[in-house]
Amino acid sequence: MEIEIRGHSGCQIDIVNGGDSLFINKSTRDKNYIPRLYKQALKQCNASKIAYQHIRVPKIYGIERMDEYLNIKMEYIYSKNYVDYFEDAGFDQISY
Repeated sequence: MEIEIRGHSGCQIDIVNGGDSLFINKSTRDKNYIPRLYKQALKQCNASKIAYQHIRVPKIYGIERMDEYLNIKMEYIYSKNYVDYFEDAGFDQISY
């Protein structure tokens, strides 16, 4: 089974087989985007420590930051499309 992940930020996103599990590498060489992606990674580190009722935040395994490059290694969590996810979480469909 091939898994494809696409983002909207212009970052490189790769799913890597780590032997017994999958993980995601998200990286950028865009010097203007590095600070923003770094802040996102720190925010995700903090959020992954909090228990949410219906949301699982991927754990950050490592952050490699240099002046010209940033790479984030994080937990891969299999996901559903957003409609299935919210219906399974107990949210009712909204009729307009």
